[in-house]
Amino acid sequence: MKVSERDAHVLQIMTKYCDELHETIQYFGDIRSEFMEDRMYQAASCMELCMIAEGIKILSSNIMEKNTEVSWKRILEMGDFIGGQFYNADFPKVWDMIHDDIPPLRAYCADLLKANNCEIIRIKPIPKK
Repeated sequence: MKVSERDAHVLQIMTKYCDELHETIQYFGDIRSEFMEDRMYQAASCMELCMIAEGIKILSSNIMEKNTEVSWKRILEMGDFIGGQFYNADFPKVWDMIHDDIPPLRAYCADLLKANNCEIIRIKPIPKK
C-alpha cells in the first residue's frame, strides 16, 4: 500500500514509540509483578502508549482499514483514557496491551514503512538499571 509522506512520518514516530516501549520493558524488566508495583515503570510505559494513540488519531483511515488485526480503537481509547485519568488506569490491562496489542501494531507500521522505502527510526538502547 502506498502511503503519503505525512502518514509515513506518523508511522515512523509510532514505530519509534513502540520501540521505546520495548526499551522501557527491557530497562525495568519484563516482569508483570514489577510493573504493577513500580510507578515509574507504569508512567514511562503509559506515556509511550499515549504517544502511540496520538499517532493513531492522525493516521489516514485507509491505513487502519487495511489491517483489522491491529487493535486500533482499543489502543486509541486506552491512550486517551490514560492521558486524562492516569490515576484510574487499569494497569493489568495496560500490561496486556503492551504485550498483546503493541507488537502487531509495530510490525504493521514497520512493514508499511519498508514497503514504501522509508526509514525506520531507531532509538539508542537504554542501559539496564
